[in-house]
Amino acid sequence: MKEQIQALKRALSENPRDAEAFGKLSVILCANHQWKALFTLYKAFPHLADWSNLIGILNDTEQKETSPELKSQILYVIGRIYEKSLNNPRDAMTSYQRAVQTWRQRVEAFVAARRIYMQMGNWKMVAQMLNFELRVTEAPKRRVELLLELGMVFRNKLNDMNNASECLRAAKELDAEYVEELLAGASVARADEAEDAYNEEDEDETREAELAEEARAAEEARAAEEARAAEEARAAEEAR
Repeated sequence: MKEQIQALKRALSENPRDAEAFGKLSVILCANHQWKALFTLYKAFPHLADWSNLIGILNDTEQKETSPELKSQILYVIGRIYEKSLNNPRDAMTSYQRAVQTWRQRVEAFVAARRIYMQMGNWKMVAQMLNFELRVTEAPKRRVELLLELGMVFRNKLNDMNNASECLRAAKELDAEYVEELLAGASVARADEAEDAYNEEDEDETREAELAEEARAAEEARAAEEARAAEEARAAEEAR
């Protein structure tokens, strides 16, 4: 498989318009859950990238998958495409919800859904997403962070002082020293780190640039070759 992937990448490097190689590589990367490589490919060859078609490929992959954990991962990736590449938060939310329903430990889906609700100003749903994440989070320090964040939502956005106080009390019961550390100046850590595996900032930007440059250079060489061939043909025609 590795050799096949390399061969397809070479084909695209030599001919950036090779839609067949692009399609085959997309399917292989999807089937092997190589999400970073997949996103890098689509960004390096935007003229070939069809995000809607990719969602179809991913849906087919998800339906064939039997592992709830992997099915959830694929649904989360679909949500990311809807949100980041197609600017479709409604369908993104549906995919994130399905990801969570399929596998409750898919924390990054909670985080992504919460982000969309925050953008919409739906603070009740933000609180609900934080509560859901709390239910599947075991690490004490992370639970403290979530409780404090939830408390701030209750206090600053929902004007619910009773629940805000309850969140603070529960956080102090878990780790009073850590609570004081956070409240003294360290900002509450956001769960966005849970998305690192798929976050655009964490993708291999250097490789993207290399692929884009390779594609540009190959396209220029191809255009120059076509121009040269056309010039030779014109000269031959005139010589007749």
